[in-house]
Amino acid sequence: MAYKQIQLQRRKKSLGVPAGYREIWNYKGRWDERKIRKGLWIFKFGATKSRKSRSLGNFGVGTTGRWKIVAIQDIKKVGRGKYKTLMRGFKKPVFFKVRRPKNSY
Repeated sequence: MAYKQIQLQRRKKSLGVPAGYREIWNYKGRWDERKIRKGLWIFKFGATKSRKSRSLGNFGVGTTGRWKIVAIQDIKKVGRGKYKTLMRGFKKPVFFKVRRPKNSY
């Protein structure tokens, strides 16, 4: 099935890559967190992400989206004020406002 074709997944229309497709991104950003009460923190992460490989997508500049993310974060202190962090989990699209490039159909 071609990328641009609409896939029927769980009776919902979905534009996207097929299951099993993998992308690797490089992030450079800022993590901001604040403790709001015992055992509960809120966080915000903002970044510019990039990749070396070409995207299968045909979304133009200005496309916006929102994802719901459920994740686990593992950390390890490796020095004074230095930590390694690993976050893994699931994400599901909530909505997308797609802008198509001018040369697409």
